[in-house]
Amino acid sequence: MYQTAFFWWKMCYVVMTLGFAFYAHFIFSFLQIKRKMVLIFIYVIASIAYFFVWFDNSKYFLGDIVYVFNQFYWHDWTVNKNPFFLCYYICFFGLILPYIFIELIKAFTKSRGVLRNQIKYIIVGSLAGWIGCATQYTTDFGLHLYPHTNIFVAIYPFIFAYAIVKYRLMDIRLAMSNAVIFVFVYSLVLGFPLYLYFIGFRFAALMTMLILASAGPFIYNFIQRRAEEKILEEERYYQKTVRALARG
Repeated sequence: MYQTAFFWWKMCYVVMTLGFAFYAHFIFSFLQIKRKMVLIFIYVIASIAYFFVWFDNSKYFLGDIVYVFNQFYWHDWTVNKNPFFLCYYICFFGLILPYIFIELIKAFTKSRGVLRNQIKYIIVGSLAGWIGCATQYTTDFGLHLYPHTNIFVAIYPFIFAYAIVKYRLMDIRLAMSNAVIFVFVYSLVLGFPLYLYFIGFRFAALMTMLILASAGPFIYNFIQRRAEEKILEEERYYQKTVRALARG
């Protein structure tokens, strides 16, 4: 039971770190903020985290898990007080996340019309999602509060979905194509190293995880750009045809 719980906690942090990196990338892209060095920093931290999640049974990242509330195992940083996990937490939740919300609020105050409503729902949805993580991290640092707020993590996608439908937050075809590309690329990034891990090639799995985790964002961005160019090319052709008909 302990080993199974520890494995899924490692998977949890792989997905969480990946989700944070792509969330930041989405916000910067949507607001058209050119912060290349910040994005590189985020992906470097994410890649290092991937490595330490699996290296030496995660001794230098998670450290250990404890049985809490007489119900389940939970990560507890206070057991080993791993310095890298603390750096990871401070970088993402103490520096990058507040910076993202500052940029969102600045953009909201300057925007008007549909864009203002789009940003409003991004802020509301983001608050719901990150508040959902609040009680998780209190337990991580030894303050055992039952994770009731996790329900908000399930709510924020519906807020984003409403904004997409109501205010065209994203072109739905672009959103669907990005989702398909994301699933394809990270099924490879996560799936192949896990396959190597389960068949006994643990060191090879760690190296493969580190390489693919670093290359994954670039592969995703390359395929995403090609897909967007194709979709936008079709839209431009449609607009050109409509203009020609209007002139006629």
